[in-house]
Amino acid sequence: MKHNSIAFALALLFVAPLASAGSGEGHDHAATKSGKATHPAYDMASPAFTALDADKNGQISRAELPKDHKLSPHFGMLDTDKSDSLSPAEFAKGDGM
Repeated sequence: MKHNSIAFALALLFVAPLASAGSGEGHDHAATKSGKATHPAYDMASPAFTALDADKNGQISRAELPKDHKLSPHFGMLDTDKSDSLSPAEFAKGDGM
């Protein structure tokens, strides 16, 4: 038990700095709402994804996906994290079908 505690403490020492690491630039939510910036998820999003993401939150909800879109019948299967929306990665997997 003592060894597990030590291993856990050491893991925290190495992982904690990584959690806060980044480019040094924060995401400006106010700019996103004003249309002056995009969601960070857009870095990997296709033009088709960004066109469908009406509220520009980096996710495509069922309401945003047109009923006649080729992915519409597969929405539940593509939503692997069951968030009721598609991430750029989930959308890309389906778009390649």
